[in-house]
Amino acid sequence: MADLRYSVLIRRVKALQESDYLMKVGERKTMPGSETALYQLTPRAELAVALDQINLDKFITEADYHRIITALEAFQHLKQ
Repeated sequence: MADLRYSVLIRRVKALQESDYLMKVGERKTMPGSETALYQLTPRAELAVALDQINLDKFITEADYHRIITALEAFQHLKQ
């Protein structure tokens, strides 16, 4: 991160906010008269991270029916 320019960081944060992956949740005082934004991942971003870390082949072969049905219901709502 030390090589990252501030302007690039600001542009990336803005793009993540506009894509609904990052949201501003508050501000923190850094110096007298100065504040900086506090951010957190949105549920969309948390899902993206989780899906990136899941071995879907392993899930399909090892998950119990309850988890499989729950996943199916969640994804079937997207098709409608």
